[in-house]
Amino acid sequence: MGAAEPEAANGLPAEEEAPDQPVSGPGPGLGWGTLLGAVGLLLFGGHLLLERISVHGGNGQRLLFFLVMDESMWSLVFFVLGGICVAIAVPCLLPPLLNRIRLRWLRWILKTLLTLLYLSLLAIWALFSLFLLLIAAVWSYSSYSDGEGHRALVRYQSYGVEIWTPYAGPLYQRFEGPALTDMEAVAEEDCTLSPGDAGLELRCGRDVILLKPADD
Repeated sequence: MGAAEPEAANGLPAEEEAPDQPVSGPGPGLGWGTLLGAVGLLLFGGHLLLERISVHGGNGQRLLFFLVMDESMWSLVFFVLGGICVAIAVPCLLPPLLNRIRLRWLRWILKTLLTLLYLSLLAIWALFSLFLLLIAAVWSYSSYSDGEGHRALVRYQSYGVEIWTPYAGPLYQRFEGPALTDMEAVAEEDCTLSPGDAGLELRCGRDVILLKPADD
């Protein structure tokens, strides 16, 4: 006969106490977490690139990046999407990594601390996203085309209007000529870009701005 099973004080077989060990090995969540984390970091990199680098033209003039949206809105989109990717990646990455720790009490402490850190960073990310949204919402943009490849941007807010003309690709330079004064027409996007007798003209309500002379 085999060796007798150990008995507890009450005469029943005692269960052997299993040593602390990982709950589970790395699963498919680890791969998804790594992918989402890498995408999130790339998006954060795009955000920092738009925030930190100021593009200037050959004459030193400030250039504006506009492709469907302006650079402030693109910066917001990159930051928000990057945060979403990282927020999903962290719950995918941490459990497989923490479960490799054999000591149960140490796993519990680390999970608690990292959860608190994770929630704190999520709150900071949400507040900063709101701050970037407020910055991006300061200016409103209207894009106009004459149908022949000429374009112009009208950027406006409550106390000012700016006209931007194409520089190269999605980059625009600020027009340094006469300013638009018909704020109601600008706000209602009552503007047209068309060739006139003197050249390319931007009409907004009662204002007519010559953007490009006919001989250019």
